Amino acid sequence: PGLQVLRALAELAAGRADEAERRLLDVPAPPVVPDALAGLAVCALHLRKNDLPPRYLAQLRAAAPAHPLLAALKDFEDSFAMHAARYAPSVSAS
Repeated sequence: PGLQVLRALAELAAGRADEAERRLLDVPAPPVVPDALAGLAVCALHLRKNDLPPRYLAQLRAAAPAHPLLAALKDFEDSFAMHAARYAPSVSAS
């Protein structure tokens, strides 16, 4: 499965998300391959299949909670929340 995932990543880097997704879907299911799930989430985003990334990320969280993609996503979410808080309306008592 590792070679298949690498080939899919190469397809994605070349701008062929549809081919990358096809290769990742062909990765044998048992055992779960965390990098394949991460790749499928990224491919789904590139292909604008907006209903799929949350499903793949949920499976990835269950299979490999310490995966680098999940750590990066958490960092982005935390950073966004911090910056969004700066612009939240403040309520002042008059």
